Amino acid sequence: MRAFIAFPLPEPVRKTLSEVSRELSREVSGRFVGEDAFHITVAFLGDIDEETCTHVTDVMDEVCAGAESFDVICSDLKFFGRRDSATLWAGVESAQKMARLAEKLRSGLRAGFVGFDRKPFLPHVTLARRADLADVDLTVFSRSVSGRVDQVVLFRSDLSAEGARYAPLHTVELG
Repeated sequence: MRAFIAFPLPEPVRKTLSEVSRELSREVSGRFVGEDAFHITVAFLGDIDEETCTHVTDVMDEVCAGAESFDVICSDLKFFGRRDSATLWAGVESAQKMARLAEKLRSGLRAGFVGFDRKPFLPHVTLARRADLADVDLTVFSRSVSGRVDQVVLFRSDLSAEGARYAPLHTVELG
């Protein structure tokens, strides 16, 4: 199964980013991500088997035991790739607690020889893929919104023609 570990976004952040996406979709062509799929990826694991899944949940439980919830602020809109076929995302101001917890989770995966995408942790929320941003001033659409993250989730990702669908496999509550 295809899986990843992520911080789900609190409702105020999801709602505001959903509004921003709706506004942008009137000006920008692309494949927009639904509100229910907004998250901050900690580690993309790719295809894993049941044994690895169990090991990942053990790492999550151990690392997150006693971990505190934290606030996030989403603000500026940015993109990866070319302006005419970009991945559009909202930046997340990196709280120290979030960055430390993400690094502990990634270290736990490395120690257990669990493979994952080794790109540096860059907290962001993907809003659209293959977006044509050639004639768009993203600053017009940027908004600052904050909320408290209180979970870490292992998600299963099922790909389809309509895009990815995510299902939680394991959730750890943060104190």
